[in-house]
Amino acid sequence: AHNEVLHILATQGLVGFLALGVFVVGLGFCASRAIRHTDPSQRILSICVCTALVGFAIHSLVSFTIIATAVVFFTLSAVLTRLAEKSDSPSPIVAKPGLFRGWRVTLQLLVGLIAIWLGFQFVAQPVMAQLTAGEAETLAKASSFDKAIERYQEARRLDPHQAIFSRLLAQTWRKKGLSERNVADLQNAVKVLEQETARAPADPEAQALLATLLDQLAQRGGVNPDKALQQIQVALTRAPNHPQYLLNAAGIALRAGRLNEATSYAKVAERLYPVWARPATLLSLLALARRDLKQADYWLAQGEKRKWLGDQRARWEWKILKARSCLRHNLIEQAQELAEAALKTMASPAPLLILAEIAERKRDREKALTLYSKVLQLMPTNRLARNGLRRLQASP
Repeated sequence: AHNEVLHILATQGLVGFLALGVFVVGLGFCASRAIRHTDPSQRILSICVCTALVGFAIHSLVSFTIIATAVVFFTLSAVLTRLAEKSDSPSPIVAKPGLFRGWRVTLQLLVGLIAIWLGFQFVAQPVMAQLTAGEAETLAKASSFDKAIERYQEARRLDPHQAIFSRLLAQTWRKKGLSERNVADLQNAVKVLEQETARAPADPEAQALLATLLDQLAQRGGVNPDKALQQIQVALTRAPNHPQYLLNAAGIALRAGRLNEATSYAKVAERLYPVWARPATLLSLLALARRDLKQADYWLAQGEKRKWLGDQRARWEWKILKARSCLRHNLIEQAQELAEAALKTMASPAPLLILAEIAERKRDREKALTLYSKVLQLMPTNRLARNGLRRLQASP
């Protein structure tokens, strides 16, 4: 809930809620003393500070406290406390016996300690977490994945309620797993996101990222593809018109062998975003999977007319499909040029398979064997590469 009181109650429990109550009572006590100050200039300053704190309190009922405003809040609280101490107006509190004065000092000390604790919880720790995450991001860009993972884990420990740290940690595990071809790292990424989605089930971004990881794990035989499809469907229940989630669902359904379901997702995305080239590219791939060559060429031509909107992945997929189309029409040189361009963009089995097929057609047996072997290094379960190797090894 976008409410600071409920947020503290949910994250800090009754102890945090009671501490907040004592802090608010203490601030009210200080405000009462400061406003009764005999010096008119000090009284005006006290009223201004109290007004700012009341505005902050009203805003906290409908939003969270961010680092920048928290610093201002605690600074104003300290100013109000100091103004209250300088108050010399006659008050029943001043006239009370020494026991009551001792109780007042104890209350002020308690409020001060609670202010320090709240400042550490909501200002110092989030700032340290942000700095630690910045270090991790720099390490990840330098491919120092192990150190980056350690720093992201430290950021999560410092500020466990920031979902972005869990997503960044999972993405780092994913990059490490893909670069080192280690299924265990992908499984670690899945565990991190499963914890995050269990903590915040209403977050569609985490749900979609978890579906992507499960899909990549399924391609390596680490999990059932249906699990990835179920996960992306959960994300779509939260954001049914999100184009990326729709296309992810179509791709996952395609790899799970559910062509009709994949086509329905892709058509929804194409209808909602008709200027984007990627839905048309995916529909071409789905038509190719159904062996509908006419529809495949139609959607491929539609994708060429549309905008890429900075989507390099879609442009890469279009090159792959265009290369396959050229192969079907025996335009070998054009297919090779497109596949080589795609391979420079991303080292993936798809362009390698096209180049291996071209090598077979040119009767370059050694090159075809090498390319099929590279495909199996990237994806050991690839059926086309295995069939190609068997075919070449069986031939004289």
